Amino acid sequence: MLAAEPKRRQKLLYAALSLVFATLAFDSVFGTHGLISAYRMRLQLRERQQRIGQLEQQNREYTQQVQELKTDPAAVERVAHQHMGLVKPGQLVFQLPPASKQTPPGPSSSH
Repeated sequence: MLAAEPKRRQKLLYAALSLVFATLAFDSVFGTHGLISAYRMRLQLRERQQRIGQLEQQNREYTQQVQELKTDPAAVERVAHQHMGLVKPGQLVFQLPPASKQTPPGPSSSH
């Protein structure tokens, strides 16, 4: 029976090491700082960098518009006409009704 004791300890040691290894492998893939989490964070980083690029472009456009409004009277006039509906004295404004989305009635085929 003494010879069986070291083999049993060896099997328990292998089982314990296998369990530890399996736990570490599982955690390195699915854990808080695992591969899947790192992949998600890379995707979020890429999306946020794209959003930052879009916002920076929008900011440049707004900065350019502000500069034009500060320095170009024609830009101020254009905004007054287009966005505020203002007109110069003596100008005539024709407002048309909005285009309807209905299609005109076609020839009927009721015979």
